[in-house]
Amino acid sequence: MYKNTILDWLQANWPMIYAALMAFVIAFGRLTYDGVGGRRKWVEAIFCGAVTMSASTGLEFFGFSVTLAPFVGGVIGWLGIDKLRQLSHAIVDKKVGIKNDDDDKRN
Repeated sequence: MYKNTILDWLQANWPMIYAALMAFVIAFGRLTYDGVGGRRKWVEAIFCGAVTMSASTGLEFFGFSVTLAPFVGGVIGWLGIDKLRQLSHAIVDKKVGIKNDDDDKRN
């Protein structure tokens, strides 16, 4: 009973799951290559996967195919959470018209 339900959910959401795994693996590999160790490597890789799952759910809303999700996961994993945070702050600040003196602290 539950086995079929779980398998149906996995099959229906496979692009999003694959994208999150892709983001996790790429982020983990990038951080390992950069010499980052310990908890930071694991936490950032998990965050990349979570952000990818979140972003993947909005692809159809913006008119993109769900099959684009693994690409989004790869990009998120490659850029990393810190870079995504910098980009999102820059975009929001520009849209809202805020000149923030803390921009140097974000880099």
